[in-house]
Amino acid sequence: MTTARNLRPCVFVVWQQYDDIDEASKHDVLSGGAGDDILIADHFPAVKDIVSCGGGFDRAVADSKDVVADDFETVRVVHGSRAQVLDQEEAFIESLPPAQREFFDTFFEEQLAPFPNV
Repeated sequence: MTTARNLRPCVFVVWQQYDDIDEASKHDVLSGGAGDDILIADHFPAVKDIVSCGGGFDRAVADSKDVVADDFETVRVVHGSRAQVLDQEEAFIESLPPAQREFFDTFFEEQLAPFPNV
């Protein structure tokens, strides 16, 4: 089980979503805590995760098997083929305010640490 907890505004993404799902990536517990959070917790194929938030304006992308707290301001449940799920995620990101969308535009180039050499 993976647990994410943050007391500041956060963006949390479950990156295993488009690889083969193994037992270690199922049943994640994602909690944004206080602040305006964006939690992207969907998988393809769908697996059950528990997604919660605290105070603030919180948004989530989830799949049909996720258990999502009812205090999120916006939840998009994605479904369909892999391509349809990706399109729905992209639409969600495009719907974000510009400052938050900018985070996703620069995530791989500027936000992540370099991939370690194997």
